[in-house]
Amino acid sequence: MLKLNIHGSIFGSDGYSSHTRSLFNALYKQSELDIKLLTQLPQDWMKYVNDAELDAISKPERKEDWNLIITIPHMWKLFLGLGKNACYCVWEGDKVPVS
Repeated sequence: MLKLNIHGSIFGSDGYSSHTRSLFNALYKQSELDIKLLTQLPQDWMKYVNDAELDAISKPERKEDWNLIITIPHMWKLFLGLGKNACYCVWEGDKVPVS
C-alpha cells in the first residue's frame, strides 16, 4: 500500500485550501493509498472536518513513500521529507513572479 503525506491547508477559503481539501477527499477514496493529512489545526477543528479528514489528520507521523505539498512555491522546502516529493502550485495570477 502506497503511503502518502499531504501537506497543505484545508481550513481556509483560498484556492490552496479548496484544492487541498478536494484533492485529499478524492484520493482518500482510493483503496490502494494510506494517506496522512498534515495541516494547521484551528481551534475546534474537529467540528469542521468529515470522517475521512479526521482519520487522516489523526494518523501518527510515519515514513512516507510520497509527500504531496500543496502550498506557495517558496514554502515547499519547509515540507520536503523522506521519500519522493511532488509539489502542487495553484496558479491564480496573470504573470510569472520574478522569484
